[in-house]
Amino acid sequence: MRNPFALLGLKRDADEAAIKRAYAQRLRQNRPDEDPAAFQALNEAYRRCLEIAANRDEWQDDDEEMPLPSEVAGSGGAADAADEAQPSPYDADEVDETSEDDSPRFVRRSFDVDGFLHELSERAQTDPPHALDAWLRSLEPLYSLELKQALRTPVASMLAHNDPLPPPHALRLILQFFDLDGVSSDDDWLRRQLSERLREAHEAHALDQEIARYRSPGEETPVDREMMHELLGPRRWLRRLFLLLVPLLPSRLMSLLLTLEQDYPSAADARLSPESKDFWRRVTDRDNLNWRRLMVTPLRMALYGGGLLGLVALFDANTRPLQDVAMSFAVLTGVLLAWTLITTACRRLATHLERMRGYYPPLLYAGLWFAAGLIASHWWPAVAIILLFAVGYVWSLPRSWPEHMVVVAAMMTGAFATHMIGRFALNGGQSEGLTILNSAYAGAIPVLHDLLYAWCKRLSLDEARRRVGWTGWIAAAHMILAASLPMWLSLLKH
Repeated sequence: MRNPFALLGLKRDADEAAIKRAYAQRLRQNRPDEDPAAFQALNEAYRRCLEIAANRDEWQDDDEEMPLPSEVAGSGGAADAADEAQPSPYDADEVDETSEDDSPRFVRRSFDVDGFLHELSERAQTDPPHALDAWLRSLEPLYSLELKQALRTPVASMLAHNDPLPPPHALRLILQFFDLDGVSSDDDWLRRQLSERLREAHEAHALDQEIARYRSPGEETPVDREMMHELLGPRRWLRRLFLLLVPLLPSRLMSLLLTLEQDYPSAADARLSPESKDFWRRVTDRDNLNWRRLMVTPLRMALYGGGLLGLVALFDANTRPLQDVAMSFAVLTGVLLAWTLITTACRRLATHLERMRGYYPPLLYAGLWFAAGLIASHWWPAVAIILLFAVGYVWSLPRSWPEHMVVVAAMMTGAFATHMIGRFALNGGQSEGLTILNSAYAGAIPVLHDLLYAWCKRLSLDEARRRVGWTGWIAAAHMILAASLPMWLSLLKH
């Protein structure tokens, strides 16, 4: 373009006010987002006209070549005068033109970057998308492509470090407006940082929607809503006591917490109450002992026992039944506390041996329960029989259902075979010791089989527990032994 006044539709003697009016009218036809090249040419003509109006003696003729933008930017005082002539909503007396890494922050001396970033951060949190977009497009200084390019670094830094995060729609709009969603390979660090912030914004928005769903009366049950309120905080003792006293609710709440942390890791860590998360982790942690976990059993027994005592007192004024019920609940509380202590000690021992010695934890558990069954047989034979048989049954659970039934058949036939051998040994008699022996042999069959099978096949014990192995042959051998034993014994007697 040779004549900047002609581009604005003005005569060459137009004054500063006429130049601004003509520029404002032409801006309606040449928007920067629709035709950046035409807008850039219009902006350069506008700057040149303002410069000529301020320095009339520098104008030569209509055929003078218009200088390049770089020449205009380096023209010193004339360019500064043009900048001052163009109004800006952000004015600053002093502008720091470099950031901490010596990269340019912006190029306009009359543009207050700090004030702009502060207002942008506030509007991103409060304004809807259309209002934020309209505000950005209404800022005339941002029509300059040079200014928008220079603002990318401070805007990206603000988005990367400001908390709380703006909503995803606002963050995406700002990225698109400043061309931060398509940075070059030279700005790879910037792209990664902004992508991470956009991901966090989407994650926080999704968590807010999930929380809103739990708070809606028709979406979830009242218990689910109370569990979500407990995780969000603040702490309320009545609500926490209710969740503690109802069986299965602590495990259900912990499952909800783990789901939220798995689906929304960053947002859940910032949104959920740290005190509530720590409390419920300690309550449901079966590998550690603390007062939070130990107090659950006495509180539940006191509540249920008190309710039962009150019910008994309504129908019977005699205090003897009340004393018996109270004593029973006290004994049961002690048994449950002892159970908690023993099972926790077993888990910690198994974890220690697995870490230090490489032992297989289920094998240790099976050995402990087997020993407990043998010890209990002295006082409670029926309980010991069930416990010994249950050790083998639970050990074989990792197998598929048909293979599991084969193992159960091997256990049953083993118990029957030992029973037949014992009866002949006792001349047809029967004793509790023989029944305990039958159950012990039946419970030990799966464990001993898997140990031998893993050693012979060079497998891990965990893999051996998932195979049927030789259990079918063992069941057949038991049946053959039980069927042929009378014949062999009769031959031996004769």
